[in-house]
Amino acid sequence: MGREARRRLADARKWAAARDDARDDGKTSREHMEAKKAREIEAWRSTRAREGVDGSTNPNFVPVGDWRAKVAAARREAKLEEFRALRARETATATASRVEHEGETRVKSTEDATLPSGWRAFVDEASGEVFYGHVDTKQTQWARPSC
Repeated sequence: MGREARRRLADARKWAAARDDARDDGKTSREHMEAKKAREIEAWRSTRAREGVDGSTNPNFVPVGDWRAKVAAARREAKLEEFRALRARETATATASRVEHEGETRVKSTEDATLPSGWRAFVDEASGEVFYGHVDTKQTQWARPSC
């Protein structure tokens, strides 16, 4: 193929591309770009298929889905792990600060300082839940007493 024939072939391809672009004028620029990209990928795949190369294993052309959703899910998972670690530290601290008091386990923390006078926080041995008791009246309740 001579030089002039190659130039004419290149010009014909350019005119064909311009004609294809003119057909897509009814689309938005984003739709136009996506359609153009899809045509280019399909042309690349057909070329590779003619050459006998399987392009399905090329990671550059395997659909990955919505990467934004994957990033958001990873962030949520990281926050959840951070929350779980914080809860584990708080539980370990609360367990370490429990003190035996007259046969019952009492929570020794800053929580006692915020309770009304005479009230203390205790931990139920069976359930592990915190309950509140008044030292003088021996009254107990699950709900935190108000000031």
